[in-house]
Amino acid sequence: MDTEGRRRSDNFEDRGAGGGRFGGGGAAPALLFGLVRTLGVKGTLVIVALVGGFYLFAPASLKQAIFGGGGDPGGSGSAASTCAASPAFGRACDFSRVVLASTEDVWSAEFRKGALPDYGRSVSTYRNPTLVVFSHGVAAKPVARLLGCLATRLGRYDEAELHFANARELAERMRAPFSIVRTLLDHADLCLVRGAPDDAQRMRDFATRALGIAQEFGLAGLETRANAMLASA
Repeated sequence: MDTEGRRRSDNFEDRGAGGGRFGGGGAAPALLFGLVRTLGVKGTLVIVALVGGFYLFAPASLKQAIFGGGGDPGGSGSAASTCAASPAFGRACDFSRVVLASTEDVWSAEFRKGALPDYGRSVSTYRNPTLVVFSHGVAAKPVARLLGCLATRLGRYDEAELHFANARELAERMRAPFSIVRTLLDHADLCLVRGAPDDAQRMRDFATRALGIAQEFGLAGLETRANAMLASA
């Protein structure tokens, strides 16, 4: 995907190492447990209420200084910035902002045309999502797979091919069999919808590979989906 001259989204938050809050994932539970032991349950509830009230009503600059997080969109300046941690991370952040901007442009235009799905109830106005990046935390599912599904639904098949290829590459690097299988099956769905001359064989190849991985790792739901896809081929 060529990012030259493309818009970068500002709905982007760089939280740095550990998600920008309490460093590692075990510090907050340990702190809460220590408060309960020292102050008791009622005392802890009072402290939590006071801290929560402060967080809700304190100026943003003061919360930033105390709690951290919320780096600038470009990811530069802060030593704890994920985007500034290495040139590769910087390029990944820049690419993510371009992809997010493209998603915003597509969905905003679709919803302005009244393309919101029928949920059986009234829904609020569509708001652009915020993409949060951080390091030393949980691994996020490949957003490229979701972009591939969106591109498929919009009939942008060439873009969907690229998104699914990127998603599968990332999932394989992460050694995440669930994500690999879902991406393979969504890629197979693309072939089924598009119906190009070689798509029937590609769909069977993707579904067969997905079935093998699903069986190996006991992913029953995805195994059922793969079998259904192969049965309909």
